[in-house]
Amino acid sequence: MRLIVPSKFNILLLFGLFLLFSCKKDEPITKPDITPEFVNAVIAAENIRLDAVLPKTTVPAYLQGIILDEDGQPVSGAAVTSHGKSTTTDAAGFFTFGEIPLNEKYAVVKATKTGFMTGIRTFTPRSGAFHRIEIQLMSKGISQTIPSAEGGVLEFEGGNVKLNFPANAIATKTGASYTGDVKVYARYLDPLADNFVGIMPGMLAGLTDNNAMTSLISYGMVSVEMEDGNGNKLELASGSKVKVTLPALASSPAEIPVWHFNESHGVWVESGKSTKQNDVYEFDANCFSVWNLDSPEAFGNVLVTLQEGFEKPISNQEVEIFTSGFSKHLKTVWTDNEGKFMLLNAPLSMSMRFPFCGLSVTKDLSAFSENEVVIVDATDLLAAGALFYTISGKMTDCNNVVYKNAYYSMTGIQSGNMLFTGKTNDEGNYSSSIIICVGGIVDSMIHLVVHTSPTLIKSDTIGIAFSGSTQIKNIDFCGGEIFNSNLTYGSTNDINGNIYKTIKIGSQTWMAENLKVSKYRDGTPIPSGFTDANWTAATTGGYSVYNNDVANNTKYGKLYNWYAVVDSRQLCPVGWHVPSDSEWKTLEINLGMSPADADDFLLRGENENVGGKLKSDYIFWKKPNLSATNESGFSGLPGGMRFADGSYSYVRDKGYWWSSTEKNSTSIFFRSLGYDGAYSERLANWKQTGYSVRCVKD
Repeated sequence: MRLIVPSKFNILLLFGLFLLFSCKKDEPITKPDITPEFVNAVIAAENIRLDAVLPKTTVPAYLQGIILDEDGQPVSGAAVTSHGKSTTTDAAGFFTFGEIPLNEKYAVVKATKTGFMTGIRTFTPRSGAFHRIEIQLMSKGISQTIPSAEGGVLEFEGGNVKLNFPANAIATKTGASYTGDVKVYARYLDPLADNFVGIMPGMLAGLTDNNAMTSLISYGMVSVEMEDGNGNKLELASGSKVKVTLPALASSPAEIPVWHFNESHGVWVESGKSTKQNDVYEFDANCFSVWNLDSPEAFGNVLVTLQEGFEKPISNQEVEIFTSGFSKHLKTVWTDNEGKFMLLNAPLSMSMRFPFCGLSVTKDLSAFSENEVVIVDATDLLAAGALFYTISGKMTDCNNVVYKNAYYSMTGIQSGNMLFTGKTNDEGNYSSSIIICVGGIVDSMIHLVVHTSPTLIKSDTIGIAFSGSTQIKNIDFCGGEIFNSNLTYGSTNDINGNIYKTIKIGSQTWMAENLKVSKYRDGTPIPSGFTDANWTAATTGGYSVYNNDVANNTKYGKLYNWYAVVDSRQLCPVGWHVPSDSEWKTLEINLGMSPADADDFLLRGENENVGGKLKSDYIFWKKPNLSATNESGFSGLPGGMRFADGSYSYVRDKGYWWSSTEKNSTSIFFRSLGYDGAYSERLANWKQTGYSVRCVKD
């Protein structure tokens, strides 16, 4: 059933995995203008107590990280703030700050996005170090509604959370009384869940009733957010309290302190006690963010240095912190560029685990000192299938001007744990070492960021072939850009919340990114997960992701069969539609193609460079990506296809896009761009084929 598509190239193997990173000129990535929200009386009182105890001194440090959802998938478009600075995650969930002043003991990083609970991480930075942070955002889940004037009892998470609201207990964020309906979201954070330390806010450190800091062991948390019908945040009115009921673990004590999370300082504040009754705890909440059932623990502070032997620090290594005996997972941290991390308010009885290539190397810190050097013997690393790998070279701009004394990071696109960080010297030379798994990586792509000043960055994507244990790699930041930075883009979004750049070309407005939606316009899910046989037999709408790899969805969007394109429930957002063959011709004629060529087939518009004007000049394309200028702003990428027999091909070589127009009863017109020329192909293929989709505005 396969239709042979004429082509100027042979099918090649997929080269590595990619994430969507934009390569740009120097650009500001932080801004100081963040308007604080109204602070109610409860939080204001907490802030006064915390300001009197916690240090106000800051240290300069570099900060980057990734925002994930509960399933470990990247969250794009999340707002990330820290100590008066702000940035946004890219399509891979990645964010980076320039040099930023952080509280010397309790640095706070906050991530927000519509549809998710607020995520916060608290850590202890070191002056001048390069820190990595990871936050998992919980979805808000399904809301329940109560009338503010009447109150009511709500249950969430299968009865694990019960909230009893009194009448007239709700206020707006300005403190004014609110009398309308209240949408309530509540999520239970199970301390025994695998992802607990990822979604848990802050760190397990709190301020006691005696205004002393302590270490905490959690026995369960609840996160609560309230909104009006327009999505505006609400809170408890002054003096109002909500009765909260949470489950008690089998190991929970008979009586336990209750703690409220203070978002601005990133620590917990003791707010009463609760007694276990019939396997549950009850307590009164006088404000909402996250509440926690915790037992205080004796603690100390320790600066840990992780190194191989007595010479090489192990930088950017994941470290899992447990109570002694590995009974409770307390947090996950990453060593900084010097192989160090600081544990503040750490339990005196503590163990650490370093996951090296599937084998865990453990260290008991039951009797640690203030400055602990943890030696990981090379024998342990080799037994775990690991290799100490060093990369070095010179960093310059595209005009060969060196980057002097510039902080940099190199993040693996195949493996998020592959992270080189450091600082260049006066000559622009750099050198970094990490641990990688022997045989696990042959060729890889690396996302590179260099901080050319405290507030400016440059980024690029480079290919690295890992072999041996060392490599010299000079870097010149000449990788190209996905979008045309000389043009002005608009934006639109789909029913899933995906945000797309848009561009006006002639009289038409097009999406400048491939469609990623998984639902029709009416909210009905589009079927997916097809076997090859089911894909071939389909006569209704469906989609695939190239090679079933979510990273390809991030880069290229989804591949839809034609039945999804013409489904009456509509694939494109409101106000947009899948272009007809005629509308594709209009686009091509606007870019210089003659009307006669527009009616032709195969390699059209090559003399006018129509294909080059439509192609992004970016690393995702296989080289040489001939004639790519992206003059139009269309920003075409090579997402490949799924044949009608279910097989995949042509990623990085070609991009394919459906039209809504039938050539005959079995085949449909589509467009194709290739790395090997300036053409725009016009062909037809089976309805069961999977192609990318671009929407055009009505």
